[in-house]
Amino acid sequence: MNESNEQWQRKDALTGLLFCSIGALVTVYAYLAMRNDMPDFLWWPGWILGPILVLIGGNSIFRGLRGR
Repeated sequence: MNESNEQWQRKDALTGLLFCSIGALVTVYAYLAMRNDMPDFLWWPGWILGPILVLIGGNSIFRGLRGR
């Protein structure tokens, strides 16, 4: 039972790493698109979704490493 729990914690941390890295890339894309005078509909969703994905990923990494 304990090994299964550790396996899920590891998967949670890896999924969190994926979410966090994608959120960071989306935020960088939004920043670069904004600086290059792209239309608003191309970078506004990035400003909204990027930090949300980073927070979700960070929470998952924290919970996976903490053991809950």
